[in-house]
Amino acid sequence: MTTFKMLIDGKLEEGDFSLEVINPATENLFTITARASERQANQAINAAKLAFPNWAATPVSTRQE
Repeated sequence: MTTFKMLIDGKLEEGDFSLEVINPATENLFTITARASERQANQAINAAKLAFPNWAATPVSTRQE
């Protein structure tokens, strides 16, 4: 089974919490994914705010690549 991490400020991070994803058709465990704590959510929000000006100034053609 694949477990998933979060991308925070360009780095893959384990979640401080985890979330089991259940297949509703079979009720079997499908995967486990990272779940952010408040601290991790704030880190991700701050990183996104810092990255936004450069990203917004990047031409659409470059972003499409």
